Amino acid sequence: MRIADWRSPDAHHHTLLLDPADLAWEFLRRNPDYHASFAAHPRTADRKPDGPARRWGLRFLADPNQGAHEATVFWHPEELASVIILAPTPARVGLDSFVVDDWLMSLPCRHGEDGTHVLLKEDKARYQILLTTPPKNGVVRLALIPMDIGTPRRAHATQKFWDYAMRGHPRPRFTGASRLDRLDIALRALDLRQSGASYRAIAETLFGPQLTDGPPWKTSAVRDTVIRLVRTGLIMMHGGYRKLLGPNQAQDSSRTRPSE
Repeated sequence: MRIADWRSPDAHHHTLLLDPADLAWEFLRRNPDYHASFAAHPRTADRKPDGPARRWGLRFLADPNQGAHEATVFWHPEELASVIILAPTPARVGLDSFVVDDWLMSLPCRHGEDGTHVLLKEDKARYQILLTTPPKNGVVRLALIPMDIGTPRRAHATQKFWDYAMRGHPRPRFTGASRLDRLDIALRALDLRQSGASYRAIAETLFGPQLTDGPPWKTSAVRDTVIRLVRTGLIMMHGGYRKLLGPNQAQDSSRTRPSE
């Protein structure tokens, strides 16, 4: 990953505007093991849904040197609960049916054996769409919403995308700002720690030197907070980012699997 001045708040200014899927990418792209995996596989290695990207929750490997504001990141449909799945319908359904392929074809996309993956990002809107057949002018599609643990989130994303397509703009969204704000701070703490900063230096960068000049540092509450933030960042980097993508079957089964 490109080296940046992680001590500067400006280095993370853009992360305050990210949605959960993009924030998950910011954690993953800091993982050195992911860097090695990206370097070891060619761009064509992910034609199959179970290619090397699947290990990381991605559908296609993405360049870790690119941040969320510039990278085209496709998460695996079994990981990202908000992926919108569209299949062609054999006949026009309803009087108000409309086509989306005509304008989706102009957006960033990747082709795989499971279909065409399209990414729509505009202002605060982010929609990842899977067309089960190649895009074609005039095709009328229906939304597939499997009945699984991700059904509510997928249905909500599909409704928002329908609204976007019909009205030309998305409705206001709820992002759980307080949780994302804390994760943004954890991301900054992780970057500082990986660049060699001590916990005290991280505290001074994040909260100002005045908070480290009070009680003895080794017993201060600020030190404990910084350690927790760094720990959170490490957990998110090593797989925890998947929780930002929504519930999935693998996560659900791991909670219910008997201990060995």
